[in-house]
Amino acid sequence: MSGRGELAVLLATAYRVTVDDLHRHLADVGHPGLRPAHGFAFWYLSHHDDATSVDLAAHLGVTKQAAAQLVDELDRLGYVTRGVHPRDRRARTVRLTAKGRHCVEQVVAYWADRERRWAKLVGPSDLRTVRNALRAYVADAPTGLKPRW
Repeated sequence: MSGRGELAVLLATAYRVTVDDLHRHLADVGHPGLRPAHGFAFWYLSHHDDATSVDLAAHLGVTKQAAAQLVDELDRLGYVTRGVHPRDRRARTVRLTAKGRHCVEQVVAYWADRERRWAKLVGPSDLRTVRNALRAYVADAPTGLKPRW
């Protein structure tokens, strides 16, 4: 394929290949059966200590009920725990457990390894160019890693 539209297809394919490989890696290091929705939740929870399932719902763009079901699933799997919110006794916090933090650490290490592989493939200078171009391309996008269902 060459010409118009090729870059979009290549970016989408690279993303799909990378996510599939990430999930195989996570299964190999003790985190089988995770889905992309779990990753978006982990990312959010790793950056928000006092998050609630309502906060998570807003971030994910899903109903409160869907977020509560996701939190229930992650709780059953041992990735999150619920607690009393420090400022609102009616609310419940959702926090990553040690298992959840381990999973996030594995993902961070995986991404770092992918960047090293890209640097070997195209060279550090070209990788900087690609990174800077992608930053410019997404500069006006909403901040934070959010799914677009």
